[in-house]
Amino acid sequence: MKISTLSPVTSQKKANTKIPGKKFWEYLRIGKTIEPVLFINLNEDGYTSLADGEKKEMKEFYLHTTLKKVDGKDTYPEIVCTAGCDAYNQKPCLGCFMQQNFKFQKGVINPWKRKQTTKWTVLHLAWYYKVPRKDDKGEQVVYNDQPSFIHVLQTEASAEKYEGTCEKYFGKVLKMDLGSAHSKGLLNIRKNLYWTCQGCMMKIVTNNLSCPECDKEIMKVNILAAEGKTLDEKLDSVRMLVGTPHGCVCGYRGTMVEGNDCCYTDDYKQKKRGKKCPFDAPVRGDVFGTVTLLTKEGEQASSSLIMKNFYSIYNQAGDRVYDLPVEVLDEYPNMEVDKILDIIKARAVREALDGGINLDLDKEIDSFMLPVEQQAEVLGIPMPQALSSGPRLPQH
Repeated sequence: MKISTLSPVTSQKKANTKIPGKKFWEYLRIGKTIEPVLFINLNEDGYTSLADGEKKEMKEFYLHTTLKKVDGKDTYPEIVCTAGCDAYNQKPCLGCFMQQNFKFQKGVINPWKRKQTTKWTVLHLAWYYKVPRKDDKGEQVVYNDQPSFIHVLQTEASAEKYEGTCEKYFGKVLKMDLGSAHSKGLLNIRKNLYWTCQGCMMKIVTNNLSCPECDKEIMKVNILAAEGKTLDEKLDSVRMLVGTPHGCVCGYRGTMVEGNDCCYTDDYKQKKRGKKCPFDAPVRGDVFGTVTLLTKEGEQASSSLIMKNFYSIYNQAGDRVYDLPVEVLDEYPNMEVDKILDIIKARAVREALDGGINLDLDKEIDSFMLPVEQQAEVLGIPMPQALSSGPRLPQH
């Protein structure tokens, strides 16, 4: 199975200093190649969703896009929605205004689209070269009193150019934006991992719920008998049941203790004969504790985010543990995989911050929320009179 060859953008283009924009070299773009990634959360309190105002482990926001002709070619400029999530106190947003005031005509499709997007932080588990960035005089650029570098993904071409002459390292922190369809794809991946034990890498079943105060069993659970027509619907029903507060005869009311077991086959019907989990109790998976091999299948708007495989970072002796490169293991002998990844992550985060990369997802999206005048400039349209006479967004 071929792993990534050239998916992250590694060249650094000149940015427009007038209007803040996305720096594409700070992002991982999932394409046709397979990307080994470990999702990381750098903010324990979470990020404020611009969709519902809740705190979440990713940044949730809306993008407005439209069709714009540039030199006879179709382009699709985009802006971050600035309306906010309070339906009764919306702030000025040119994208919302244009979408809501589009004059529908027969045979004409509204070019204004508003799509929900999620922003994540990931550790891209690949080799990179740390190449000194030089100015026109051939001297290394200094940023914040630190020498500046360009980080180039290892490929056959880059290896031929930089191997042996530039520092090489494993693991780079990048950001990743997912549109609504790919965000749903990631949600399905997380659901799959939720029912997979990171010890035996087989399915988890829920058998009962018990009171945490008196240990009394309040109900038995059978996944295959749960509400729902499909297996996925039944699993969702059980997951909701586990998270719903219940009452006990002892007077306690709240979330109950889940009694579960693992080493079950993919149909959740029976345990695999002779299989034994190395853990004392099932350990649920998630993208934040599992190395996932992600790729994109399909074309453009109809594409899907697919998990080709996944590996545990905690189970050192069981099946499907993530195999770090030999060079990395040699650098940290007799150390467990999750501990090595913690060191790699800490180094990668420090490298990113020293390079001026903004890893605060709240602040980054705030910087992209432009005043309506600049929104018009980005979208290439004249300012509507209704917004010109209205209140202004604060200047960033």
